[in-house]
Amino acid sequence: MKRGNMQTELVICNIAEKEFEPEGFKIKRSYAFNSLWIRPCEENEKFTTLVVRDHEDMKVDHVEYDASKAIRTPVTVTAQQIVNDFFSNERLDLKGCFVLKNSFPTEQELQSAHSRRRMYLQQCVNNGNVEYSRTQRVDDIPGEWKRACIELGVETDWAFIAPPEMFNCPSCAERLRVGVAICKSCGAILDKEKAEKFGLLQEAAPVERKKRIQRRKKEKEEPQPNSASV
Repeated sequence: MKRGNMQTELVICNIAEKEFEPEGFKIKRSYAFNSLWIRPCEENEKFTTLVVRDHEDMKVDHVEYDASKAIRTPVTVTAQQIVNDFFSNERLDLKGCFVLKNSFPTEQELQSAHSRRRMYLQQCVNNGNVEYSRTQRVDDIPGEWKRACIELGVETDWAFIAPPEMFNCPSCAERLRVGVAICKSCGAILDKEKAEKFGLLQEAAPVERKKRIQRRKKEKEEPQPNSASV
């Protein structure tokens, strides 16, 4: 819609709930560095809205290597351009957002938004199933896909299992699960009692021996500083 100063204005409506989209949708662009925030719905809200207006941006043309000599030209980014950008690049239409045609959303518009979001969430669940069958790693699955299971009420092996506790090997910094006796990467003995119990010390010995040989070889190959003559 047009305003008195000819500035355009559009309104984005969002039906995503805070429980499942806790941050809402924060979108940063050069013309809105502090981000435009589409707020999530609180428990008692059916929808939220964000008014999008024209923004001023700066077109920068570098005519020389010296950045200070760049030509800067003010340009107007219209509300329609901003909305088109958001919906094409951020996939807002799939996540429960739409542009109001009138001053207030109709029930049909709200129902259509919920339907599109459910389809999007189901795709998130499908993606999570594929990823988990491939890696068997819960911590590799994005939180958005896990929240999709909760919102749809779908039970999966990867959405409700806490990822295993991990730590870094003090010798080589390899990422390991808590409780391992010997580092799989460098052979460092992390729990001698457990390693002895399962007969792992003999297996670890060749690894440690190989590391010592490699370390000595590296020391020999490194150039020694020339000693000052007396």
